[in-house]
Amino acid sequence: MDVPEHLSALDPGLVAAYRATHYRVDLAPPFTMKVDVHGPGLGRLMQAGGHTGAMFITAWNPLGESLSRDRNEQRQQRLIDELRAAGLAWVPGVGSDPSGAWPDEEVSVLVPDVDRAAACDWGRRHGQNAVLWADTDAVPKLLLLR
Repeated sequence: MDVPEHLSALDPGLVAAYRATHYRVDLAPPFTMKVDVHGPGLGRLMQAGGHTGAMFITAWNPLGESLSRDRNEQRQQRLIDELRAAGLAWVPGVGSDPSGAWPDEEVSVLVPDVDRAAACDWGRRHGQNAVLWADTDAVPKLLLLR
């Protein structure tokens, strides 16, 4: 499972940056998710598909380490291949820092039909500090993994 924020090994500034990030989902029409804020676009997606959970994840920059674009693209392709093998659909997205201090995580995905425990597992398998997850309330939660 995820780690409570007060027990996390992550730098509080990094956690704050994750919380401030805008998580865009590239559907028609696109919508943006924010941590702990009800997302009407996410709610519509969840309701229309009868989904009970969804995660937003990337394989870029494992454990916050900046990798080359080529290496990040390889990691992301492996994530996509594993999602397909697991029979999971996904929608492309982007994680953006509204202040511009952090570069965009250009290749992220929203994956419906993933419960909280599975979201944590996917994040850990792909070397992430955190993932975003929401249930039917359409309020994305930041799940810290370290």
